[in-house]
Amino acid sequence: AKARAKAKAEPADKAKGKAQGASEPKKGGKKALVAEDPSQPLFSKLDVRVGRITKAWHHPEADRLFVEEIDVGEPEPRQIVSGLREHYKLEEFQGRKLLVVCNMQPAKMRGVTSYGMVLCAKNLEKGVVELIDVPESCAIGTRLLPEGVPSTWAPLEPAAVKEYKVWERVAEQLKTGEDRTACFDGKPLTTAEGTKFLAPTLGSSGIS
Repeated sequence: AKARAKAKAEPADKAKGKAQGASEPKKGGKKALVAEDPSQPLFSKLDVRVGRITKAWHHPEADRLFVEEIDVGEPEPRQIVSGLREHYKLEEFQGRKLLVVCNMQPAKMRGVTSYGMVLCAKNLEKGVVELIDVPESCAIGTRLLPEGVPSTWAPLEPAAVKEYKVWERVAEQLKTGEDRTACFDGKPLTTAEGTKFLAPTLGSSGIS
């Protein structure tokens, strides 16, 4: 269940602007992308943070979509569109903590621009999709990285994430372990303090 987010919350039918950190186009052309550094750990090219839903409502044009505003530690909440209405009730979203990919290229979902993606464990054979749980002790805006990856690596800008297919490459190795811990390439995703994140019920399942 992918979701998109935006740096400044606006009404869904007037969603405009750019995700924070997005490349600003130059006059007469697009900003040149920084070359991808092959020595940078793949997951660190993403900006995955702890967020909290501050407001949620039904997408006006799509029966399967929610629209949410999520606080990810920026001056304004981001707007998120997620395909989770078949798996959650609206009231279950309000105030919930979750994990957000914050440097996805903005995209429209049935007319609403969204800027990011929330992370869920999935078992499509069982028809189960569930948000990764976040401990209440985790501060909003906290960045996640695989265990052992230095936090000194800066995430890429959204345009570079899209151009270099960073999310697609990460998703191939993003799974829950047998103990339901969210992992990348077999290593737990953790905060700088070592906090780990679990799916509510799904072990050995993909995360997207």
